[in-house]
Amino acid sequence: MTSQVLELVTLPVADLVANPRNARVHPPEQIDRLASSLRQFGQHKPVVARRDNRMLIAGHGLWQAAQIAGLAQVRVLLWDVDQRTADAAMVADNQLGDLSADDPARLEALLDELVDFDPAVLGFDAATLDRLLHEAVETMIPVHEVATRPVGDRFWVSVKGPLHRQAAALDRLKAFMREVPEVEVELGTVSG
Repeated sequence: MTSQVLELVTLPVADLVANPRNARVHPPEQIDRLASSLRQFGQHKPVVARRDNRMLIAGHGLWQAAQIAGLAQVRVLLWDVDQRTADAAMVADNQLGDLSADDPARLEALLDELVDFDPAVLGFDAATLDRLLHEAVETMIPVHEVATRPVGDRFWVSVKGPLHRQAAALDRLKAFMREVPEVEVELGTVSG
């Protein structure tokens, strides 16, 4: 069992050292998005480093982003462990994070509520965010073809959700229905 002696401190960014054996690569676009997030929210979680040599264990990308964002200091959890244990914890931190996945419905609901935030501070580029939201709209109304016979009925389709989602869903429905022979489509809104 490894010692759990941890101390939360604030250190100058320049006092920390990247672990040269870290296998996790942080592309420039990720660092830029992390820097945007730091500027918006501040540092809400510390990086982790060895007490003896200030070498990073977890948070290499955040540390790089802090430099880009112009932060002079960062919050650091100093851990009193040997280098071998620190390296093993670094590998575990990198690998274990990859085993998680987003729940698409929850992510969609959150993104709907956060449309006033810059996509970069949320970790997205605008195109990716737009694609995610568009894919969510496409899965909102599954369309299944069924055998039909002519009828003279009129019907209403109700779409719930934020207005931009309603409009996208109705546009998709309209495009689909226009390709069905002998169907006339009128779209409108009812407010109440």
